[in-house]
Amino acid sequence: MEYAVPFPIICGLVLLLLIRFKQYGVSAVALAILTGFYLSTSSAAPSINQIISAVGSAVRSLVA
Repeated sequence: MEYAVPFPIICGLVLLLLIRFKQYGVSAVALAILTGFYLSTSSAAPSINQIISAVGSAVRSLVA
């Protein structure tokens, strides 16, 4: 049996592990940038954009 796991999910999981174990460095930054580029071209990009916009609006309304 064969399973397919999207590459952005693998990058995200590895990035979470790096953050969890406090392994900040050039590799973590490079992986974060790579994950961002892959997510921006994925089908999840519109949903992510809506969530970020909603959070930004909520923060602005709390500050103002």
